[in-house]
Amino acid sequence: MNAKPEKKTITVAHSPDSDDAFMFYGLATNKLETDGLKFEHTLKDIQSLNEDAKNGVFDVTAISFHAYAYISDKYA
Repeated sequence: MNAKPEKKTITVAHSPDSDDAFMFYGLATNKLETDGLKFEHTLKDIQSLNEDAKNGVFDVTAISFHAYAYISDKYA
């Protein structure tokens, strides 16, 4: 019996603004081949994303330019 390997989940957070929606459209609508990766999307306002980034809540997140100085050590 060959069980399918479980997909690795990557958490992605961004604002509902049109520019972010455009960037993440392919992933959010499963239009891209992700080779065993599963993407879990969260939509929040930018201030909430900044706060969550300080705490390392998401694997990938949008933040404001100002917030980068405070969280650059947490994200590559």
